[in-house]
Amino acid sequence: MPSLFRQATPRAVLFLAALLLLIHGGAEAGQRKDIVKFNELYEKARYGKAADFELKRIGGDRADKAKLLQSMQAAAALRFDDRLELSSRLFDESESILKEHDEKLFASRASSSAGAVLFNDNSLDYRGTVYDGVMVNTYKALNFWQEGRPDLARVEFNRALDRQRRAMERFAAEIERLKKEIDSKRSGDGGSVDLERSAGSPRMAAMIRQNYSSMFEFAAYPDFVNPFTTYAAGLFFLSQEEYAKAATLLKEAAGMTGGNAFVLSDFVEAEGLEKRGRHVWVVFENGSGPVLEELRVDIPLYLVTRQVKYTGIALPKMVLRDKGCERLLLRDGEEELGSTAFLSSMDRVVMAEFKKRYPAILRRAILSAAVKTVAQNQAQKHFGDIGGILGGIVQRATTIADTRMWTALPKEFQVARVPVPAGGVLTLETPEGGSFTAEVPTDGSSLVYVKIPAYGARPYCSVTPMDGRPVDNTAVMGAAGEENDFSHKNKED
Repeated sequence: MPSLFRQATPRAVLFLAALLLLIHGGAEAGQRKDIVKFNELYEKARYGKAADFELKRIGGDRADKAKLLQSMQAAAALRFDDRLELSSRLFDESESILKEHDEKLFASRASSSAGAVLFNDNSLDYRGTVYDGVMVNTYKALNFWQEGRPDLARVEFNRALDRQRRAMERFAAEIERLKKEIDSKRSGDGGSVDLERSAGSPRMAAMIRQNYSSMFEFAAYPDFVNPFTTYAAGLFFLSQEEYAKAATLLKEAAGMTGGNAFVLSDFVEAEGLEKRGRHVWVVFENGSGPVLEELRVDIPLYLVTRQVKYTGIALPKMVLRDKGCERLLLRDGEEELGSTAFLSSMDRVVMAEFKKRYPAILRRAILSAAVKTVAQNQAQKHFGDIGGILGGIVQRATTIADTRMWTALPKEFQVARVPVPAGGVLTLETPEGGSFTAEVPTDGSSLVYVKIPAYGARPYCSVTPMDGRPVDNTAVMGAAGEENDFSHKNKED
């Protein structure tokens, strides 16, 4: 029996159960609705409203560790609403919170997960993932690059690359902390549940095969590395004529992306094996990344009494979302220049890390179910059927999966490299017939950055001169919206 319930009076147990039911049920339901609301706005490319929605949720204290997820969501939406300064400030604040969580991990002072065992993982602050931290620095770097502040962009790209180098160390520290917390709660519970037997039961194995098959369809990129970050950094250093560093990064990106032809061409140019010329690079954020949904299952709890009780647990299940379109076709007037090609999958980055975290998530959910089941038995013992029913209601209400994640990331990245259009106007088309244009400099290379979060969404488009000149993208945004013929049938006006 958990020590908490050993020491409490029966009346206190009953009161605590009822109180927790009211507090946690309402708060977590509201949190889920907020995530859904943000996703609806973001997928329709209503970035300003999505950002303002999250800013309102954050309130005045943006340094609050509990607001990490809201800050990252808002910062991403602000980036694509062309409010780059505020976007970068929020990414800064997000990075500070992530850093504080990392410091606690390595110092072994992380807060106890007692709340997660008694209730669910939603009772803990969102601490971020490895890929969260890498993309925070990557987006900050892209913001500064777009603003014509290459010195700051260089700092952020280097930080992103350093995060990737330290990813295994950080992840190992987190898993070790979770293991210690689970062991601690098991000892406090008197070791009442055989975690390994429950987690490895045939019923659980069948459930994983049925509901988590997609986890095993994705081959992990090496050591938590995000190929897009490596490629974007390589492209940046190429633009700064830091050819040796660019070549190293582009070679790594080529290895991870299966020899993407554009990446290989960039590597050859960085190595000086061909004449360096003027180009337009197109980076396309296609679709929306995964979301987490709740999966409820009944599992056997193998107790030390050798009795087998069935009780519910709730687990997060990764659900993949769709592309915005298959690719972008690139034209200079009537002349076809080429099309974007697949670079890397953000789905694959996210799923690989989720797969590594899943065993700890599963074991903590099982332990939580055991604690609640024992508490339910105690309520039945002290209060009869009324106590048992109330205990069951509380157990059901507090058995909720943690479905929080950064949903503003894309499904995949595509890239292209084409000659500079003679008239300085690059036309971008979707296979479905939508089109928009971007004005690019004719006296140098440039980066055109496009985002289409869902089919029918209005494209975001920005232009960044490679020589570091700042550019006003207001006209580009207008051209990508109402002034152009982007006419997917589901476009929201």
